[in-house]
Amino acid sequence: MAAALCTGVVLPAQAAGDIDLCVSNGRNAGFSGEKLVVAVAVGMAESRCDPSARYVNSDSHNSVDRGLWQINDYWHSEVSDSCAYNAACNAKEAYRISDQGTDWTPWSTYKSGSYKQFMDDARTAIGAAPAPVLPAKSVNGDKYDDALGVDPSGTAWIYKGKAGGGFMAGARLGPGWGGFSKIGIGDSNADGWADLWAIGSGTLYYWHNQGNGTFGSAQTVGTGWAAMENVAFGDVNGDNRADILARDGGNMYLYVGRGSGRFAERDLVGAGWASLFRHTAADADGDSDGDIWATNSSGELYFWKRSGADFATAVQVGSGWNGFRQMTSMDVNGDNKADLVAIQTSDNTLWQWLGTGNGGFGTGTQVGSGWTGWTLAAN
Repeated sequence: MAAALCTGVVLPAQAAGDIDLCVSNGRNAGFSGEKLVVAVAVGMAESRCDPSARYVNSDSHNSVDRGLWQINDYWHSEVSDSCAYNAACNAKEAYRISDQGTDWTPWSTYKSGSYKQFMDDARTAIGAAPAPVLPAKSVNGDKYDDALGVDPSGTAWIYKGKAGGGFMAGARLGPGWGGFSKIGIGDSNADGWADLWAIGSGTLYYWHNQGNGTFGSAQTVGTGWAAMENVAFGDVNGDNRADILARDGGNMYLYVGRGSGRFAERDLVGAGWASLFRHTAADADGDSDGDIWATNSSGELYFWKRSGADFATAVQVGSGWNGFRQMTSMDVNGDNKADLVAIQTSDNTLWQWLGTGNGGFGTGTQVGSGWTGWTLAAN
């Protein structure tokens, strides 16, 4: 394929590694608002905003990442070297490849979350206001995350979180949810309104929250999910878009959210998860990174804090979880510390444990009853 040469505005020469290069060229390419902030942060993570940056990968193609946004010469052979090493042209191609700043998942520094260390620098260079704190799993857009339960007849109900913890009375969502093996709540589009997903017969479906108390019609957004033994929805990389952590045998995989209910190709988080049959993901400490909790067959609860692009070593933070089912994490009381919610198996009562901000939890309190035959969304 013949490489295409981009033409763009030629900006005054600036020193290599100047963040203002990413700001000015990114803005001229079309990025604006929060999308410009992310673009600049990704540029800093990829090349330190050096238009001459060149990195030879150790893949089978010996491919080369080039310029400000490190555009790969194998996967994007349509971008010539003369374009890739020109700041203005590179920015325009990054704008195109990222679908106008809406999908950065082709960039490894975005998927890993390492771009986040440059977000404050990007805001300062642009003069942007601080990012709003968005709820991760709030169906009605307030700061209290919500739960979704499916009753024995297959009817789904929304339980809105409230100050101090606990939930309001259930609001009927609708019938037909009994055939799904997993249901998830999360914000796919970084708009502050939590959307819904469900897995049925190995197919992943998505319902967009329309922000008026209703959801759009179901959309198919993936297949091949039948093999996943446990699935959790949560914003792992801190971009306000829900991701998926899924366990297939002993391997845990991360599917980074791309918006509109869709996800990027999976990345291996790690092996050795076979004995941890149940996991959930949310932000434990308000740093915007998604952390993991999981239980083993002995009922011990373990915590993995997200640390940069990886997770820290597991720490035991609880025990006695064999007596509970449908464990899910969310910020029930709106304090930016993830809480846990689960159904006690012996009497089918609903319980919550408010997060302490370090991966641990306070004493459990009962917040509901009558959950016989019910299931909770797998967050």
